[in-house]
Amino acid sequence: MVYNTILDGCTRHKRTDLADAILKSMGDQGIIPTNFTLGILVKLYSRNRQLDVAFRVMETMPKQGNFVANAQVWTCLMCACLTNNAPDKAVKVFHDMKLAGQSPDTKTAHLSSVDWSAAAVSIKLYIWSTKSTTLMGRVR
Repeated sequence: MVYNTILDGCTRHKRTDLADAILKSMGDQGIIPTNFTLGILVKLYSRNRQLDVAFRVMETMPKQGNFVANAQVWTCLMCACLTNNAPDKAVKVFHDMKLAGQSPDTKTAHLSSVDWSAAAVSIKLYIWSTKSTTLMGRVR
């Protein structure tokens, strides 16, 4: 539990270097990661724009800790995708979550009725318009 608290502090301060050292220490001490640990790391890597690393820990950590990623962690990964302007990946994560047998939590329950292909297009258009507006603002 103390390790997770320290990892959460690393997330708040965007300290991936320290988080990596903490994870190594956890392994050395035989501390088994949990869904809570995984969720913290997904947030950490998302906030540091390291979405590929977030996906990597989502793949490897449940095997390390011999657990199944829960709906909260899947939701965290979806949010990470959206935060990092990757709506297509968010859609895939949602579908993968359902394939893994996880039911959406209350945060994502309403998403099961969403037309995800239309949602992805809408999100992409919003991101594109935001970038275009920003770029046009800089040209002037």
